[in-house]
Amino acid sequence: MMERIGLRFFRRLSEKYPQNFSPDDIHFLNHEERAHLKRIQNGAVLRAAIAGGLSAGVAVLGGVLLEPMLQGQIESPPLELYLPYFLTVTAIGIVATVFEISFLYWDSLRTVHRISSVAGLDLFPNHKEDVSVAMALVRAALELPNPPDDLEGVNPRREVSKFRLILGTLLYKIKASATNFIAKAIVRRMVGRSGFRVLIEFVAVPVFAVWNALICWWVLRQARIRAMGPSAANEYMGFVLENAKDFDVQHRPLFFQAVGAAIVRTVDVHPNLVAVMEILDRKLGNPGNIVLDDTKLFLVNLASSPTTIQIPVLQTLTLAAILDGKISRDEKGLLASAFEACGLESDTSRAADLCKAFVRGDDMTKEMVLECLPPRKS
Repeated sequence: MMERIGLRFFRRLSEKYPQNFSPDDIHFLNHEERAHLKRIQNGAVLRAAIAGGLSAGVAVLGGVLLEPMLQGQIESPPLELYLPYFLTVTAIGIVATVFEISFLYWDSLRTVHRISSVAGLDLFPNHKEDVSVAMALVRAALELPNPPDDLEGVNPRREVSKFRLILGTLLYKIKASATNFIAKAIVRRMVGRSGFRVLIEFVAVPVFAVWNALICWWVLRQARIRAMGPSAANEYMGFVLENAKDFDVQHRPLFFQAVGAAIVRTVDVHPNLVAVMEILDRKLGNPGNIVLDDTKLFLVNLASSPTTIQIPVLQTLTLAAILDGKISRDEKGLLASAFEACGLESDTSRAADLCKAFVRGDDMTKEMVLECLPPRKS
């Protein structure tokens, strides 16, 4: 439902602020565009911090102003006094939170749409039903996870235990509340309880302001990566697949398996990697009925392939690792194993440098992309 609402909001903004798109010119942001994106991002982060601080401040202030309801029995009030006080303060907090979250979602969608416009991204191409790019940006703006079934034949959770998934979700949910609790405990230890109780409660204001700012920064960073993704994938993979017609048909599935392996190690079907798969399908043809999400099988097949295939497959694997904007620890392990299987050093520093350059929006040359692999073992 949130995706549909976000998509409709994007459509209205695109109709209200039409752009003259030139898809063939969309590659990397120039200096002026990067500066513009930075201003957009900084403004949104500041607004998110203010919203979080105001929301927390209203909730805390409501509790302080309503303390007369407790008739002076603040430390251990009787239930008949505490219950109406608690319900009233909770209602104030809920209303403030609803306004805060509504504003954050609205402002996030508006900001991400502005980012797509600055990047020259056509979210709704004329006479086309494909809204995958727009939907990917909507998910980024609303901080929604990528659907695990977004790519047929690849299960991103194939190698992850259910316990790890549940633990990660729980940790994500409690992080802001835990930080608030710890901050209050530190203030209590420093200044004591008497005379500073109201001040201690107001610690929630900067805590939630900072969390909002951090989350907003992350959301906009991911939105910018997704805005650059489709054109970057076309450009980079064009370098790697320049001689695709010379690749043997029997070895072409390795390219698809490389991307599938990267998805499994990140436990996420990132839209930029879906774009890479689509490019491979156009350039190399449909791989047929093959296993795409088995990293061990991929490494075995890679080790037994000729060097002329290994190099472009490793370049594809490296690009798949960086195009979501980060190289996870598990991905580094996969890259190191793949490099060693082909007789290269296990160093992933070049891949890390390429990832940083992509996230910054640098103008990346053909040489930079093709030289992302470590040297051969001496």
